[in-house]
Amino acid sequence: IFIKVPVTPAGLRAIKVLKKEGYHITATAIYTVIQGLLAIEAGADYLAPYYNRMENLNIDSNSVIRQLALAIDRQNSPSKILAASFKNVAQVNNALAAGAHAVTAGADVFESAFAMPSIQKAVDDFSDDWFVIQNSRSI
Repeated sequence: IFIKVPVTPAGLRAIKVLKKEGYHITATAIYTVIQGLLAIEAGADYLAPYYNRMENLNIDSNSVIRQLALAIDRQNSPSKILAASFKNVAQVNNALAAGAHAVTAGADVFESAFAMPSIQKAVDDFSDDWFVIQNSRSI
């Protein structure tokens, strides 16, 4: 179980107290590198930068994630980046490419990854080839 705590001055104090008490923490509402760095320093297990919300504010989401990933590596921190707030698969791909360790997104975002007609065509082609070779649609 992870407790979600927004990265604010009060939230950072809460993260430190909760970590001392043995709780697992996801630092949320991250929009800036400095928020993430402070959450790492406070001991957050996961950092949750809000990808789409940053984009809506003209903040370079990929740069924020990349800088946080570099800081985690440099400091040998156990913190991980759990990117959140996605509206499409491209954003998920970009967050992972920028260095996010994991993502959280709605089922609709992941379902849209398979909505390409070319995917179904490839499946149909394989099925047709199997039928020609085996004279059967099942294995």
